[in-house]
Order: sequence, then structure tokens, then C-alpha cells
Amino acid sequence: MRLRFFIFLIGIMFFTGGVLDAKLIDIYKKGVIRLSVDPSFGKGTDWVELIYDSNHGIIMAPDGSFFMSNSRQHNLSKFNLEGKYLFTFSQLGEGPGDLYYPSKPIILDNRCLIVNEYGERMRFSIFDFSGKFVKIIRVKHSPSNLLPLRDNIVVYRHKQPIPTPGPKITKTDIYTVNVITGNETLLMTLETPRDYVSNGKGYSISFNNGYPYLERTKNGNLLVGLSHQPDIKIFSPDGKFIKSFKVNIRRLRNTDEIRKKRREKRLADIDNWKGLSPQQKNKLKYGPLPPDPDYFPYYRDIMVDAEGNILLHKWTECVGDECPLVFNVYSPEGVYVCDFRIEKYVNNFSFSNLLFTERGIFALVSYDDGEDTCYKLARIIPK
Repeated sequence: MRLRFFIFLIGIMFFTGGVLDAKLIDIYKKGVIRLSVDPSFGKGTDWVELIYDSNHGIIMAPDGSFFMSNSRQHNLSKFNLEGKYLFTFSQLGEGPGDLYYPSKPIILDNRCLIVNEYGERMRFSIFDFSGKFVKIIRVKHSPSNLLPLRDNIVVYRHKQPIPTPGPKITKTDIYTVNVITGNETLLMTLETPRDYVSNGKGYSISFNNGYPYLERTKNGNLLVGLSHQPDIKIFSPDGKFIKSFKVNIRRLRNTDEIRKKRREKRLADIDNWKGLSPQQKNKLKYGPLPPDPDYFPYYRDIMVDAEGNILLHKWTECVGDECPLVFNVYSPEGVYVCDFRIEKYVNNFSFSNLLFTERGIFALVSYDDGEDTCYKLARIIPK
């Protein structure tokens, strides 16, 4: 699974009782953003019934409504701008409008909702913003990480299987699909290191060695980064190279102290995982681990905000859910601007799935109600 916080920077105007007219770059240059939860948002909505864990995907539509994928229930729910539950649509099945373990929805050209399913289905579905089914797009491979570009184009990734103990790389094919014509094209193939073979039966990627990241630029081009390399490239939707730029990040050294903290967190996380037998937990705890390299990649994710600024989520020495999110910021032209951080853990709430939108900041937050960990969609107030 990708090491990321699923932070989708769509656009931003900060809520502090009203909307402030502020440029993103000016906000980033302040260096620190602290967050708290607006208690009035979603009041009366039964979040316990609707949200089970932090794996629900959320997106905001152009009219300010929210769509949230419910993977376990094989459907999507819609909420208004104030967090009021409106309705749920779709169900488990294989027919038109049915879904099977849907992932986070995406929005194409501000006019339709696209929902990917569990990879073996080799398809994704299109809905309008009322939840009405439009069509199914079938693809040639198991799609993952759908990304909307311009001109009706959607990009997806497909990892090529590599026989063990084959070359120590992972090949990832990038395909474009025209949702009008259904035409599918291989855009490029990316290679990232593979350094771990488990008992000769398969392989596991160590994300410390690198990962391919894709993002949409503001004008609908494709931004591509391999996190073990210090440059980022931009392509048109048809695969034409446009430009590249170097990242202004010094790779973090992986010290013994960081290794110790990461192992302790791994053991604690496994203890808290539900649905696993003691035997399964022990296997995860004490089974072989990927080699721990001397340095981390240059970054752990790429994001683009509404102004077209490019944000790289940086690795830090901090380990744990309370760690701040630290970003390296570039202009749309790839010129380094500044670093800033978001204080992620505030007032006993832990934030994920942050949405920076033109109507404010929203997120999926977790909190302890005294008996269990609960989740809800919340409006976030920066301080």
C-alpha cells in the first residue's frame, strides 16, 4: 500500500468564521498551519453508521457537495456542503450501476463522477452528480490510481507481474483511456527498484527505495515523479514530454533511531489491527522485513493545488500518527518556493483525507469516544 496521507489539494480558501481572500503561496510561506475541528459541521448525521475506518475516499463536487466511497458496503454516499447526509447509491453486483469494493471517486472535467472498482473487474463506472449511472468503461488491465486529465482522458496504472527471482525492478505501465470513445493507449512504462523476495514465492516493494507518483497539473497535463530520482517530469495527455525540474530536497538518512521507531510503530499497528488471528499477527510481527536502506526517497507523495503549485510531501525523522505533514512547495513552472508543515494531530483528532477546496478545508477525522475509535467527515478550521 502506498505510504501516503491521501491529501487531495483541489483549491483553498480558509474558513475562520468567513472566507479569507488569500493566495496559497502566501499561506504556505507562513510556515505552519494548525488545524482544529468545526463542531457545527455535520451535526445530526450518523457518522458511526456511515464511516467504519479511515479508508473511505472523499471528494468534493463543483457544487460543494461531497461524495464518499463505502468500500465495505459497495456503494457511495452523498452529503451537502454542511455535512448533511443526502442519499446512498449503488450496490454490490456486476451489472450497470453496480460496484465491487469501490475506491475513492474522481471528478472528470467538472461534469461527472468516475468510480474505480477492485482491480480484477478491469472496469470503472461513470455516474452523474445525482448518483445516476451513465456508463461502464472496460479496460484491458487491472486499473489502479485513476487520475483525471483534460479532454475526457483518464490515466490508470497497471503493475506488470515479474517472475521471481527476475530482475530486481517493478515495471508499471501507464495507460490513458478516452471515456467517450473507450480508446485505450499505453502512455509509458516506469521502472522502480524491487529489493525484497519472500521465500521465493513473490515480492514486496520497499517504499524506501522508490515509488512512481502521478498527479494532474492545473491545466490537465500529467506530472510524473519517481521518488528515488531527484527530477519530476510533465507530459501532455498524449504522452508528449513538456518539461522537467529538479527537486530541492536532501534525502533523509535512515538512522538506527529512526529504524527503531518505525519497528515499534509497526508492532503497535499490528496489535491494533482487527480481524487477524494471533497466528497472523505473529507472522506479520516476526516475519522477514524488506531491507532498510541507508536513505529514504526524496519524497513520499506529490500533490497539486488549485493555483497549480506543486507540493511534495517530505519524509521526516518523526514517526507516528501525531507527526506533522511537511511539504516542499514549487511554482507551476517548477521553481522552489518554500517549505511548510501542517500540524496533523490537534485536540485529540487525527486528520486524513484532507480536502483543500474553494469552500474551505475538509477531512476525514478519527477520535476516541472512550470505547472505540470513531470517524467522521469534518470541516477544518486553520489557526
